[in-house]
Amino acid sequence: MLRSPSLRLYQTVARSYTRRSASTASSVPSLTNLETRWKTLSSEEQSTLTKQLEDLQKKDWHELSLDQKRAAYYIAFGPHGPREPRDEPNQGLKVLAGVTITLMVSALLFKLSHYGVPYPRSFDKEWQEATNELMREQKANPITGISSEGNMDATSSTLSEEQVYDKLKGCLYGAALGDAVGLATEFLSKEKARELYGVGPIAFGTDQGYEIVCDTHRSRWESGDWTDDTDQQLLIIQSLLSTNGVFYTRDFAKRLFQWAEQGFPELENKPPCGIGLTVASVLRHDLFKSTPHRAAWDVWESYDCNLAANGALMRTAILGFPNYKDETKVVKQTLQATKVTHTDPRCCVSSVIVTVLISRLLRGDDHTSQDDVELDQSTKEMISKWMKSGKPTNNPEENIDLEDPPPETETSKKNIINKTFNRISKFIGKGSSSDNPPEWIKIALKKRRRQSSTTRPDVLIPDNPPASMDTFGADPKVFSLTQNVVNQYKFMLEVQMRAESDGSADNKRPRANRIFTKLEANTGVEALLSHCFPESLSTLKLDEQSSIGYVYKCLGSALYCFTRNLNDYSSEGDAFKRIITELTLEAGDADTNGAVAGALLGARIGYNKLPKEWISGLRFTDWLDDKIDRLYAIVTAG
Repeated sequence: MLRSPSLRLYQTVARSYTRRSASTASSVPSLTNLETRWKTLSSEEQSTLTKQLEDLQKKDWHELSLDQKRAAYYIAFGPHGPREPRDEPNQGLKVLAGVTITLMVSALLFKLSHYGVPYPRSFDKEWQEATNELMREQKANPITGISSEGNMDATSSTLSEEQVYDKLKGCLYGAALGDAVGLATEFLSKEKARELYGVGPIAFGTDQGYEIVCDTHRSRWESGDWTDDTDQQLLIIQSLLSTNGVFYTRDFAKRLFQWAEQGFPELENKPPCGIGLTVASVLRHDLFKSTPHRAAWDVWESYDCNLAANGALMRTAILGFPNYKDETKVVKQTLQATKVTHTDPRCCVSSVIVTVLISRLLRGDDHTSQDDVELDQSTKEMISKWMKSGKPTNNPEENIDLEDPPPETETSKKNIINKTFNRISKFIGKGSSSDNPPEWIKIALKKRRRQSSTTRPDVLIPDNPPASMDTFGADPKVFSLTQNVVNQYKFMLEVQMRAESDGSADNKRPRANRIFTKLEANTGVEALLSHCFPESLSTLKLDEQSSIGYVYKCLGSALYCFTRNLNDYSSEGDAFKRIITELTLEAGDADTNGAVAGALLGARIGYNKLPKEWISGLRFTDWLDDKIDRLYAIVTAG
C-alpha cells in the first residue's frame, strides 16, 4: 500500500517520542520507602523525582497513591538537606552541664564582688515599714491601684465649675468681710461693744450704721482693711500659686516670716498688724525657717503643751478647695499649714473640721447628708502620724521650697518679732484704755489711718431689737453635715502627742513665762462637742478675757453661724450681714471669729449672694480677684 511522505514522517516522529518516554519512565526511581533511600539517590535522580511529584500534585490529591503522598511530604518537609539534624551524640547533656557551670561561676563572682558591701537601704526593715506606711497612706490596692477604697477616696462633685468658682470666691470674700467688720469690736468686752454699737448695724461699705470707732488699736488699719487673719490666708494662696496647688511647708513658713517683717508691699505697704502670741513665739525660734514643725512643737512644749490659740484656724479655710475631691489630701495639707505654728491637737482638729466641711460642700448635695460613718483604722493611723510631725518629714511636699523669700539678717529678724511680741503682751484686750502708750503707738496715732467721725450719733438700744439668729434655729441638712464631720474627726484629740517625762534635761528646761491667763486645759472630746454645738452664741462667752483667743471658741462660733437656718432672713446676703454683725457684737477676738465664720458662710452661699454693699467697702478687691482666678485655675485643673 502506498503511503504519502507526510504520513511516513508523522509515524517516524511518534515512534521516536514513544521510545524516549519509555526510556525516561524506566530511569525514574521507585517511590516506595523513599525516605530510607533518599540519601542514596544521585542529584539527578532526586531532581527527577521532585519534578515528577510536582506534576503529580497538580492532579486531584485523591488520585495519588499512598507512596506518592508519602514521597511528596518527605521531599517537602523531611529531615534532609538544610533540615537535616546536626546534633552530636549526648548534645543535651553537654548543654545542661555548660549552663550549670556558667551559673555557678556567675554566682561565685557576684558573691565575691559584694563581699563586705552593706545591703541597700531598701532591704532594711525600717525602709520596708516606711514603704508599707506610704502604701496605706495612698490607699494602694494591688489590683485597682492608688486610692481605690476607703472612706476618704477621691470622689466627683455634683457642682458645676461656675458653682465651684462662686463658692471659692465667696469663701475668701466672706473671710475678708468677717475680718474687716469684726475689727470693730476686736479685744473689746461685750458690754463695751454694746455701748459703742448698740445692736447694730455697723457701718461698712455703702451700708449705713454706727461707724467703726477709731481708737489706739483700730487706728492701725484704714477703713475697709482686713487684718492679719485674711493676710495669712492670702499667704497660703500665694504659696499655692507658686507651687501649682501643692502646699510646701517651708515655702509657706518663709512667706509668713517675710510678711512679719514687711507686710504686703504690693498693697500700699500694708503692715503686718495683729500677730498673735503663738505665731510670734514660733517666728522667733531659731529652727523656724528650716524646720517649722519642730519650732512650733518646741514652743508648744515650752507652754506645758497647753497653747491652743486660733492663729492657724483663721488662715486654713482656703485649703478646703485645692484637691477638694480627695479628702485625704485636704486633711494632710490642712495639718501641714496648721502645724507651721500650732501643734496642739485642738488646733489641728479645729482646722481640719473647717476645711473638710468646705470640701464636702464643694462635692455637692450627695456628700452633705451621708451617714455618720467612722473613719477606717488605716486612715486614723495616717492622720495620727501627720499630727505627730515635730519636724519636716521625708515627703517632698513638706521639704521642698520652690521659692525662698529675700535673705534677712538675724538682727532684723529679732527686732521685728520682738516689737510685735511686746505689742501683743502689753496691749492685747486693752483697746484704748492705756494712759501711757509706748512711742510706736504715739507715732501710729499721729499717722492715723482710720479717722474718727466728729458726728458719730448717740447709740440707741431699741425696745424691740431684731430677732437674733438663736430664734431661727439650725438648718437640718447643714447641721447634720457638721455633726458628721465633727464626729468623724474627734478621734484626733485622742492621739498621744505629749511625751512622758523621763527626767532628761530636755524635759527639765525652763518653761516660757505666761503673758495671758492660762487657756482652758480640757483637751477631751467633751470640750470639743460642747463648743461646736452650743445652746446659743452667748453661751460661748467670746469676750472672756482669760480665753479670748481660744481655738474652740473661734471654731464653735463659726460653726454656730454656719449652721443657721437662712430661710427666715429676707435674703442670703441679708442673713450674712446680720449673722456677722451679731457675732461681732459678741466682741472678744471678733475679727478672727468673723473671718472663720465668714469663710464658712461665704463657701455655703457663694460670692454672688454676699452683700454687695459690704463688698464695695473692701480694699484691694482687684488684687483679690486676681488671686482667686489663678487659684481657681489650679483647683479645676486638679
